[in-house]
Amino acid sequence: MELEPTTPFRESYHSILGQIVVAMGQIELQISLLLIHMLGQNQGLAVNLTFGAHLDRIIDIMKAVFYSKHQDDETAPLFEYLVGEINRLNHERNKNFHCAWTFDSARERANRFRISKHTKGVHHANDWKEVPFHELQNLNGELNVLNDEIRAFNTKYYSNPKAKITPDQRRATDDLISEMQRKAKSRAKPGKK
Repeated sequence: MELEPTTPFRESYHSILGQIVVAMGQIELQISLLLIHMLGQNQGLAVNLTFGAHLDRIIDIMKAVFYSKHQDDETAPLFEYLVGEINRLNHERNKNFHCAWTFDSARERANRFRISKHTKGVHHANDWKEVPFHELQNLNGELNVLNDEIRAFNTKYYSNPKAKITPDQRRATDDLISEMQRKAKSRAKPGKK
């Protein structure tokens, strides 16, 4: 099977998909910086907890730490909105990245498809969808707006006196992190609970 030669049509998709990767990476960086700030003196631990972790796990850690300190804080509704948007846009990004793409440059069509886990030894192609270029442009735009919103939230959060960790909050956070580490280690060892 011969691969289709690179065309301007394909290159445009390659470019926008690359831009989405960069935009999501910026969001993940902002999330990690916020978590590092929330953990204060435990910054090294924050790096260890987030390095190579799936975004869902990082968000779970960040939410647990945030709510241990700010459950009734005026920043909680904005935090909840941002977490909801991160989850929504990460799901949209995943649909476009955990898949295969086919390009028909002659008709200017691009399709993505995913293969589901097999059932009774048979693999099923599902989520076969033509993806117009503007959908990816919109996703990239939304990711960039969200990045700006998270950056603004972080700036406001860093200057919030309530963002300083009390000794009781430090102990509660340390206990929570220890529990998460124990759970992560038990998942990493097959056959052990």
